[in-house]
Amino acid sequence: PTPRSAQAGPNAALAAVAFRLPATPALLLELACLWGYVLLVGAPASAVRSAILWTAVRGGRFGGRLVRPLAGWGLAGLLLHLCDPAVLADPGFQLSFAAVLGLAASGPLRADGEGADPRGALARRMRAWAVGATALAAQSACAEAGTLGIQVRHFGAVPIVGLLLNLAIIPLCGLFMAALLVYLGCAFLVPPLAPLAA
Repeated sequence: PTPRSAQAGPNAALAAVAFRLPATPALLLELACLWGYVLLVGAPASAVRSAILWTAVRGGRFGGRLVRPLAGWGLAGLLLHLCDPAVLADPGFQLSFAAVLGLAASGPLRADGEGADPRGALARRMRAWAVGATALAAQSACAEAGTLGIQVRHFGAVPIVGLLLNLAIIPLCGLFMAALLVYLGCAFLVPPLAPLAA
């Protein structure tokens, strides 16, 4: 349920860290990539929601203020509704906001018993992998629960396979967005490298 625009900001942030950019240019690059992507895909409600939420949280952190995710979620809903009151009837708007509400209502997902594992590095890696897979499954289930009623109302079905597919798709979205950023960078800056990047 998470739009790919949710990955544009984090990927740009990672690139800014890799190039050791100062905080202000890094944030500007991050937000320019995020909003550029939103405009590139036609600014659907789900992508705009994601971008407003990310901008609010990152901007607040940059300014030294805590912006709670649900406050950013509400701000995104309000701004979208003010710009286009008919957006409330859009299934993409409803699904996007309900999925994020389901995630937020689940609370923080933490691993219990953090610390050194006496069984060694392999055991720590296996435990970290298991905790990550469990967190992804829980997030997918919470997002699915948040959107269940809307999916049944609009589409007349419960897509059970979506719960399992999210476990594979969510991690791949970050990888695909990173690859897209490399391709676009080559296409704009060094066009002969674009086919290789593709």
